[in-house]
Amino acid sequence: MRPVRYVFLAALCFVGPLPGPLAGPLAGSLALAAPPAATGPAGLSPSAIAARDDARIAEQTYLYAYPLVLMDLTRRQDTNVNVGSSPDRGPANRFIHRAADTASGGDQSATEAARSRAWLDLEDGPIVLSLPDTRGRDYTLTLSDMWGDVIAVLGKRTTGTAARNLIVVPSGWAGTLPSNLATITATTSYLRARLRVQTFGSGDSAQALEVQNTFAMTPLSAWQSSGQAVHVRADPGINMLTTPREQIARMTPPEFFAYVADLLRRHAPHATDQPLIARMARLGIKPGQRLRPDDLTPTAQRALRMGAAAAHARLAQPATATPVFAGWRLPSATQGVYGNDYLTRARAAWSGENGVSAEDEWRAVAVQDAAGEPLDGAHAYTLRFEADALPPGLSGWSLRSAAADGTAIDGSRARLLTDRSPLVYNADGSLDLVLQSEPPAAGDTANWLRLPTGSTSVILHLFTADATAIDGAWTPPALVRAD
Repeated sequence: MRPVRYVFLAALCFVGPLPGPLAGPLAGSLALAAPPAATGPAGLSPSAIAARDDARIAEQTYLYAYPLVLMDLTRRQDTNVNVGSSPDRGPANRFIHRAADTASGGDQSATEAARSRAWLDLEDGPIVLSLPDTRGRDYTLTLSDMWGDVIAVLGKRTTGTAARNLIVVPSGWAGTLPSNLATITATTSYLRARLRVQTFGSGDSAQALEVQNTFAMTPLSAWQSSGQAVHVRADPGINMLTTPREQIARMTPPEFFAYVADLLRRHAPHATDQPLIARMARLGIKPGQRLRPDDLTPTAQRALRMGAAAAHARLAQPATATPVFAGWRLPSATQGVYGNDYLTRARAAWSGENGVSAEDEWRAVAVQDAAGEPLDGAHAYTLRFEADALPPGLSGWSLRSAAADGTAIDGSRARLLTDRSPLVYNADGSLDLVLQSEPPAAGDTANWLRLPTGSTSVILHLFTADATAIDGAWTPPALVRAD
């Protein structure tokens, strides 16, 4: 009889109001059998769940696109000047050289490296890179795209130090290329180039600069000629005074995401970004289409505001999210090639550490001592490298100090130690360094690194890092408080 009863009850659901004698008991039974109102986790309604998901998509989109926006603002500032009008900026397709970084300190002066930088503009076609014969002198020329990912590394580690020419080609370019030049295919219309040239002490700065000056880039259209003068008409609409990071902080969320949509029209996402690109469309952000803030619904605008605020909060305190090992914050295993780790890439852009691979410039920052206490220039510390665990930089290493907020020490008091400094090693080959704000009482300053007063950090660079540092088999020893 049970099947008959179910048919009867089901039929009652469709025949309209029940007769009076049946209305009470059957209505109660039907009410108990009816499904509950649709709710999500924690009792959220479908609309609340959708709003939460939209805010999360906006947060992830902000982190995903932050490096792209920062790079574009930086590029526009850096290249909006003519040749020679700024020591740190210049037009695209031309290297801007900076002499070797020299630290003062009497006979303990040392240089870390000579550095240059440039922006490659590929919108008008390929660029030829001319690399000189450095006669064995180590150098690294790193090319990174507008997302902050390294796309090529040239130099002693990868291509040697002999003279050679290469051509960088924009994606999809269909012109004729010289058959005798190796080709690098760019992933975005602009690339950032960073050049590091090895130095051999402070007396080598002039020679290193001569080597820097022999690196060149030339548009393919001018490759057969003797070169063309580069002239830039400054764009008065570009903000040259406010840092790119501060410009982003001042943008409203709709302005930021509209900027993102515009940049995506010119710089294609990576192929592996497709899942996020599909989710971004839910907010109206689509590659190749302009985003008009006035066309956004109030719900979408609220999601953008919430997502931007959450993303900015995560970027504002990146160090707290990085694990500390023996007092050191170690570089990410994905440094320079981030894949879909958008948060790490965004934090690298925020801190200015993107666009360099861990293999070529491994960077660790000490923020605590062996007891887990913050480093402070009011105290003295020792740093001991055992003979079989010296810093494994195949092209050298450097150790410098900085204020905890990242600002450099005043030049007259700066200190820098490198593998080329006249360090004094122990009889067993180990190395003991002294870190404090004033010179050691004994007057022996060979192994002394000056600390700034107040909160401080210590930065260790490994150039051409050995695999033991990359995979974590080697880590820096803890700083031990000596006082």
